[in-house]
Amino acid sequence: METLFPKKRIKLRIYYPEGQKPDGVNDHIYPMRLAKKIAYQLYVNSRPLLRLFQKAETLVGLLPTEYIMAYFAGRFDGDGSINKNLCNDLRIAYSNKDEAVIDQCLLTKLNCYNTHIYHYRSAKTYVLYVSRINAEQFLHDIEPYSIKARSFLSRRDLVRSQSDYMETYRILTP
Repeated sequence: METLFPKKRIKLRIYYPEGQKPDGVNDHIYPMRLAKKIAYQLYVNSRPLLRLFQKAETLVGLLPTEYIMAYFAGRFDGDGSINKNLCNDLRIAYSNKDEAVIDQCLLTKLNCYNTHIYHYRSAKTYVLYVSRINAEQFLHDIEPYSIKARSFLSRRDLVRSQSDYMETYRILTP
């Protein structure tokens, strides 16, 4: 970014988990109670760059199918959540209905996910739910692109391998 913009237009903020302050950095560094690892937030003051992002936002509905799961990985990492059992309540939150509808249409384009949108009036949010029948498949499909999905699936595999071990132990012991 420094090759494209003057330094005065670029700001970098660094957030770190409490007790893990990075060495050698003193400016614009903040502790974050819920952080699990260091996060970098880059701000660029540029009208042309802002216009590019705004144009890209309007063209999301035209995203080619090969990029849809990578797009949803970013959405899920930012605003998504799932129940601990990795089947119920796979959802992505939105601040407006238009974005939720566009994303629902993108998933419909793939013909393999059942979804619905729910409006929470008191919270003033819209939530796109992926059916529990498709939740595990959705996580597997975004896994190559998603940090959050990888962590969920690795925990599920660990729990399953432990239960398999216990079942084998129960069968083998008299």
